[in-house]
This record gives sequence, structure tokens and C-alpha cells, in this order.
Amino acid sequence: MIEEAVNKWVLVIRDDPETESGGLLLPDPEKTHSGTIQAIGDLVTSEGLKAAKGRKCLFHPTGGWDITYDGVTYAVVRDEEIIALP
Repeated sequence: MIEEAVNKWVLVIRDDPETESGGLLLPDPEKTHSGTIQAIGDLVTSEGLKAAKGRKCLFHPTGGWDITYDGVTYAVVRDEEIIALP
């Protein structure tokens, strides 16, 4: 697992998408835009975000991209793309 990010990048492990609704299997669910913050870059300026490792977050649907490292898939987003820490 990656423990540190650099610059203004934030690594998020996405929440699992819903695969069922009312007992019906949903075909090809979209990627979620929420997850748990795994790593925060050293140039992130938001004090609230700097201390958010391990917290849930919502991020912009068009922001970032996915990478897989050691079998774990991360959403790589810039700190400005984090919308909320519910």
C-alpha cells in the first residue's frame, strides 16, 4: 500500500459501487466518486485536508485518474478536486 503522496496529489481508495438495487443486479456500475483518503501530498495547503488521512471524501467526477499498485487501485486526484469530507 502507498503511504505517501507528493506535491498536491491525494490518493483515494474508491468506495465499491452499488451492484444491486432492490434485489436487481445493475449492469456495469459506474465508478464511485467517494472513497477513503490513503495518502496526502506534502504541498497540500488545506489544513483540514492535511489531517484527513483515513477519512471518507467526495471528489469531483471528472478529476484525476486511476492507478493500480501492489494490487490496490487508487484514484489520484489533486487537492482542489476534493469536494467534501463527510
